[in-house]
Amino acid sequence: MSEEEKKQQNAEQSKQAQSQATKPVPKKSKKTLFIVLGVLAALFACGVIVVGAGIFIAGRAAKSGLENLEKKAKSFKYEDKKTGSTTEAGEDVKKPDNWPKDIPIYEGTLKYSSTVKDKTFMVGINTGDEPSTVMNYYKKNMEAQGWKEQSKGNYGGTETASYSKEAEKRTTSISVTKDTMDKSKNYVTVTTTSY
Repeated sequence: MSEEEKKQQNAEQSKQAQSQATKPVPKKSKKTLFIVLGVLAALFACGVIVVGAGIFIAGRAAKSGLENLEKKAKSFKYEDKKTGSTTEAGEDVKKPDNWPKDIPIYEGTLKYSSTVKDKTFMVGINTGDEPSTVMNYYKKNMEAQGWKEQSKGNYGGTETASYSKEAEKRTTSISVTKDTMDKSKNYVTVTTTSY
C-alpha cells in the first residue's frame, strides 16, 4: 500500500469515528439514564431523611436521659472492694468515714471525698470566701491541733500550704483555686495521708 493510500484510509477512518461520535443517542438510552438518576436521587433523599430522623431521635433521647440523670442522681459513689478505696462526688457528698478529727473541714459545700485504705483522705469544698481567708483559717486551726506548717505559696493563682505531724508520720496539704465550673467560687482541696 502506498503512502497516499494509507493517508486516504486514515482520513476515511477518522471521518467514520467522528460521524459515530456525533450520532444522536437513542431516546431509549436517555430515558433509562433519567430513570437511573431519578432512583439514585430518591435513594439519597431517603437516606438523608432516615439519618436526620435518627440524629433527631438520638438527640432527644440523650437530652431526656441527661435530664432524668440530673433529677435522680445529684452525686455518685464508687467503692473498690479489692483496695477498700471509696470516692464520692456531686452535690450531696459526705466527708469520708474515719476522717481525722484533728483536721477541720472548711465551711462550704462538700463536692468531693475520697478514702484510700484508711490512710489517705481527700475532700473538695466549694466556697465563696477568698483564698487568704481560707488559708488563714487552716493556719490557725491546724496549728491549734498540733500540726506544723512545712511550706506555703502561691503558684499561678493557687494558694497552697502543707503541714505535718512527724511523730505520727502524717502530712496534710491544702490548696485553694478558682472553681472551674463556677468562677465566683473557690475550690478548696484538703489531702491528708499517713506514711
